[in-house]
Amino acid sequence: MALSFLLLFVAHAEDPASGLLKIKASVTGAEVYLDGSLVGSTPLTSLVTVGSHQLRVVADNYDPYVRKVDVVADRTTEVQANLLPGVGTAEFAGPAGAQIFVDDQAKGALPVRLRDLPPGTHKYRVEAPLFEPLEGELSTVKGKNYFVQVQMRPSRGIFVVESTPPGATVILDGQERGVTPLRLEDVTPGLHMVSLALDGYAAVFRSTDTSDGRRGEVRVTLPEKGGSLTVTTGSSDAKLYLNGFPVGTGAKIQAGPYEKGRVKVRLERGEQVIEQTLTIPESGGLSLKVQGEELVEQRPLVQRWGFWAAIGGGLAAGGAAAITTAVLLAPEPIPPGDAVVVLP
Repeated sequence: MALSFLLLFVAHAEDPASGLLKIKASVTGAEVYLDGSLVGSTPLTSLVTVGSHQLRVVADNYDPYVRKVDVVADRTTEVQANLLPGVGTAEFAGPAGAQIFVDDQAKGALPVRLRDLPPGTHKYRVEAPLFEPLEGELSTVKGKNYFVQVQMRPSRGIFVVESTPPGATVILDGQERGVTPLRLEDVTPGLHMVSLALDGYAAVFRSTDTSDGRRGEVRVTLPEKGGSLTVTTGSSDAKLYLNGFPVGTGAKIQAGPYEKGRVKVRLERGEQVIEQTLTIPESGGLSLKVQGEELVEQRPLVQRWGFWAAIGGGLAAGGAAAITTAVLLAPEPIPPGDAVVVLP
């Protein structure tokens, strides 16, 4: 014993960045943990680096004694741990503020000490922003104390894409990365655009921002119905983009079907660039053509007033039945300036 103390003091003299920590407890043989690592049992004298440390003294059938101790160079820090009788605990430590669930019941934020766990096997889950969820299992015995140091993996770079049904092709930021379910671990944080396509279903577009380091998550149910898009560009080298994704080239571009909703359209035609927002219908098609500096919708023949003017005479000759048909099929009120066909 005298030799061990002599060696301890010699080491202390050679390392001025350390101090002595002496720990006594009301229970002899209690285990001593320093910063989560077992360093011995009480009574204990140990050489410890200068600074703040977490001390944990535990013994079966007693509540743990947990304190922060500050070790000073060239000084001895003494701690008297008075342990109180207890029925056993489970302590969880990890990222500050992480939420823990035990057997699917919320138990609060870390660090937390639980005294109400009955003996047996328990499943726990820990969740925290910017970290991957962690699941584990803990078997408890009455009177014993348990300590779990939760090691959570940062979510930075992780990107998860899932679809119902699975098997959809995933295009991330213009590059095909695989099929759903898909998990990537090399995605640079930032704003990302995702497209999913599967035969027999309408393609969908999604965006997500991982600039703060959180994981990217895209989960969708692919719609069975969607709207198609036809664009008459008038130029063989024209290129069409939807929400930043290339969908076709040429004088007449046909694409889809796509999920109903608003999309950003970009048409590059030589030096001309047209950008606007359009609504994809739930089903059927949307037909567009270049007119000046914008894309305009091409309506079916029966919805054009020129068509109605051309067949006005036929409607007049058709009598009451033709008049009734005209009323039922007329797509909209007569716009100002159009020719009016007067029926008898």
